[in-house]
Amino acid sequence: MIKLSNISKTIPGSKQEPLLLFENIYLTIANGESCSIMGRSGCGKTTLLKILAGLCTDYSGTYTFRGKKVSQKPTAAAKFRKKHIGYITQEFYLIPERTVRANVLIGNEGMPSDEVDQILRKLSLFEIAERKVKVLSGGECQRVVIARALLKRPTLLLADEPTGSLDTETGHTVLEIFKQLIAEGVQCIIITHDDNVAQICQHQFVIENKRLYAK
Repeated sequence: MIKLSNISKTIPGSKQEPLLLFENIYLTIANGESCSIMGRSGCGKTTLLKILAGLCTDYSGTYTFRGKKVSQKPTAAAKFRKKHIGYITQEFYLIPERTVRANVLIGNEGMPSDEVDQILRKLSLFEIAERKVKVLSGGECQRVVIARALLKRPTLLLADEPTGSLDTETGHTVLEIFKQLIAEGVQCIIITHDDNVAQICQHQFVIENKRLYAK
């Protein structure tokens, strides 16, 4: 179970005055469940996802993951992230001159080749595994990022606008991948501005007026 209790976050504002991004956020997601989080640009969606990933540790409140408090010490948070989190960002962070397979293996070095092939097949990447990333389409690049995240067998999969930069047809393909993952019981939290993406999750939330509400 994931539980956020009384989470608040400030960021630097004008004249060095702190600016409250959100406050008193509560969220509970059971193992194997999925949720989406929506909200206007700048409301703190991505920051909240970074807290869940252990990437942002400068906040107040308590983050509990499967019964244990997640440390806000950067070194401990990094270990937590490496062990439990698959993180899909808006940017692909792929190496253009390297192959699909090589990019999927970044951070997953030493994984058995049969497991790598299984993930590549699952995401329809096996046939282009030796192709360089620089020649791929946006949708193919997004699937490479998803494959890299899934290969580590994460306890929690986090996705920040996974269809946001894709055309309608490609976005639909990626959406179907997430539908399949959720049906398989992969625990997902998805940040999105798209109602179609939000509705594939079992729970939908929105950040409004610095608080998190169920839709």
